[in-house]
Amino acid sequence: MKKIKKLFALLLCLVMAATLLPSSVLADEDEPELIDYGKYSKIEWGVYSDGTLVVVGDSISGTIKEPWSKYKDSITSIYLDVALGIPANFFHDFPNLEFVYISESVNNINLPNFTGCPNIYEYYVEEENPYYASDNFGVLLTKDMKTVVKAPTRITVYLVSETVKTIKPGAFAGCSNLMYLIFAGDFVIFSDDSFTGVTATGYYYAKYSRWESIYDFPLTTADITWYGILDEGLLGENLGWMLLTEGILHISGSGAIPDYAAEGDGASPFAGNEYIGYISLQGEITHIGKNAFNDCPNLSTLFFNNPDAPAMTDSFKNVRAVGLYPSTWKDTPKDHGGDILWVKYDAETGELLGTGIPGDVNVDGEISNADLILVARYVVNLIEEDSFQHEFVAAFGDMDGDEAIGNTDIITVARRIVGLD
Repeated sequence: MKKIKKLFALLLCLVMAATLLPSSVLADEDEPELIDYGKYSKIEWGVYSDGTLVVVGDSISGTIKEPWSKYKDSITSIYLDVALGIPANFFHDFPNLEFVYISESVNNINLPNFTGCPNIYEYYVEEENPYYASDNFGVLLTKDMKTVVKAPTRITVYLVSETVKTIKPGAFAGCSNLMYLIFAGDFVIFSDDSFTGVTATGYYYAKYSRWESIYDFPLTTADITWYGILDEGLLGENLGWMLLTEGILHISGSGAIPDYAAEGDGASPFAGNEYIGYISLQGEITHIGKNAFNDCPNLSTLFFNNPDAPAMTDSFKNVRAVGLYPSTWKDTPKDHGGDILWVKYDAETGELLGTGIPGDVNVDGEISNADLILVARYVVNLIEEDSFQHEFVAAFGDMDGDEAIGNTDIITVARRIVGLD
């Protein structure tokens, strides 16, 4: 609200400037100084000392000009009050623009606009505007909330509401910080260039079968990895979980995963689940309760992305898996109850760090015939490329430093096993 009041004050300053009265006389001492003012087509504009560009008037027509172009690098916010439409490409290449305020009078923003603006955090639309609206994520939508028009380029996560049916071309173009898209409703129509330049993970509810069509027409201008949500729920007050297609269980938030009974009414909703193959735990999870993930026969990978190791007590009984943990952990849990091979990764780069023992490609803390066999199988292409075994050999099997895994690496591992190197 403070920002809104400020912009109304700026608009008032512009009106007073149009009457040729000095803004330094008419404005309060706290108001920013009007440093330039002009008229173009049927609009008036002003640039202020705090980096705000105010544009008001009836319409913009004729050859597109940017009379404020020399101020582009310093403009951080734009106030728009142009009643009869904004031409395509009228606003572009503001490197430090963060905030766009759209008044109730604006009725048509032709796309593309606001391209080349990598630092926008929010589009805000006055509630009285009959044509446009904005949501809590700072995204610009049509008034009926059915069409996403433009997302701020600094957006990182977006929950697409059930009302949205269409995403316009270019709506998320340039949103290089976007990591997660979550679609709350049925299939949404978008084009190949709606997400140009985006690398993100997209979640949809698998109960809406029309979402399956996204796999038939992969995007060529963006890299979005799609997962269907099969089920979801809460674990305590601040932890949520989603069971995704591909056998992925995603748990995020803060706090403790509770203890469960070994069986019966108080048993864990995940224990004995044959579908779960990968568990991702993210946030600040402090404890993984007893019997939480017991007897999951196909669980092969645990990925921890929380800064400190959670406490565990018989949480993974009868589970054999690889546990990937960040370099920020001081130690790995000892009482997890399962057969877990712990593998450290760099918390900043994601690079596997291994045990530091040359030739220990299976990361079990020693060099043995198992490592030799693994390297040999890798060389003759007998290991699946999407397996952790393949990733481990690729990361730790280059014994001679030639950036390739070959016969000389097999020989070097064999020599180390028998103590010749």
